[in-house]
Amino acid sequence: MSGRPKQPKYARNKNILVIGGSGSGKKKAVLNKEETAIAQGKQDLIKQAFQDWIWQNPERRQRLTAYYNENFNAIRPREYDGSHLNFYGMNPEIKLRQHQKNGAARIIYGGNSLLAYVVGAGKTYTMVAAAMECKRLGLCNKSMIVVPNHIIEQFAAEWLQLYPAARPPIC
Repeated sequence: MSGRPKQPKYARNKNILVIGGSGSGKKKAVLNKEETAIAQGKQDLIKQAFQDWIWQNPERRQRLTAYYNENFNAIRPREYDGSHLNFYGMNPEIKLRQHQKNGAARIIYGGNSLLAYVVGAGKTYTMVAAAMECKRLGLCNKSMIVVPNHIIEQFAAEWLQLYPAARPPIC
C-alpha cells in the first residue's frame, strides 16, 4: 500500500449528502443530517490529508508545479515598457517617471487603458503625453479625454505646463 490517502469518488470538492428512506414504507428521500455531518467531517479530513501528502515529497512538488505552470498558468498580463518613447515638444524641465512612460505606452499600443494610479501619481501627465504622442505618430487626429467639469481648467493648465506649444482641445 502506498502512502496515498484513499480518496472516495465524491470527496473532490463536492458536498456529501446522505439520503435515506422516510421509514414509512413510501419511496421518499429524506436527508439524514447526522450521517451527512459525519460524512462531511470525514471528507474534510481526507481533503486535509491529501493537501498534507501532495506537497511532502520535493520531487513530486516540483513535478506538479511544472505541470501546472506548463498547462494552466499560461496567461500573463502584458507589460508595456515606455522607456523608448520620445515625447517631442514636451517641456524639458519635466521628466516623466517610469510608470508614467509605461502608462503612455499602454495607451498608445493597447488601444484602451485604465490608469488606476493613486491621487498624485501623475495620471494627467500620462494622459496628455499619450495623447500628444498619438497625434504626433498619426494614430489619431483629436484625442478625447473626459474629465469632470470642476477640473477642466486645472487639466488644461497642466496640459499647457507639459506641452507649452500645444493647443489643448478643451470644450
